Amino acid sequence: GEFYINYKDLPAVFDVTVAYGALGDIVWVTSTFRRIDNSKNIVNLDDPTRVRIKDLKASSYETSNYPYNAVDNNAATGFTNEGTDEWLIIELEEASDIKDIAIIWNNRHMRQAKFSIEVSADGETYTELFNGMSEVITGDKTSFEMFNVKAENVKFIRLGLFGNTTNKKNTINEMYITKQ
Repeated sequence: GEFYINYKDLPAVFDVTVAYGALGDIVWVTSTFRRIDNSKNIVNLDDPTRVRIKDLKASSYETSNYPYNAVDNNAATGFTNEGTDEWLIIELEEASDIKDIAIIWNNRHMRQAKFSIEVSADGETYTELFNGMSEVITGDKTSFEMFNVKAENVKFIRLGLFGNTTNKKNTINEMYITKQ
């Protein structure tokens, strides 16, 4: 979840405003850190077992808890929306045969998330692979929960988000998808 860049290069790479302190050594950076090349902070790790993600769209999201935070390789950030009929659509770089979806749900140590997983080749017609709840893992806030959802020729994945056992929040701290 860390990256290093010379602070002078920030405006060239990200859509940011940089302000310097009185002595020139203190820097304030203001932005959503959306990349100028519009890649939207999606981390594509060079892990051959993971499917590469092209884009994410959500029915809604809370300020600063953008959909892309769910795949930024940083479990300290997250995507959040609120409601019992919300969704997150993940578009893959290319149609792939998928095996698992790994998710870190926020507060997974004390509540269950209610959700569904659907897949599509065209983004229009979806097939449901899972509809249920995550597990509560007492004392575990940061490990991934694996959902086996083998499917072929998947280009889009839609997570139906229905709140959790405590409230209507839907928060994914981090996730990734593996290939078959």
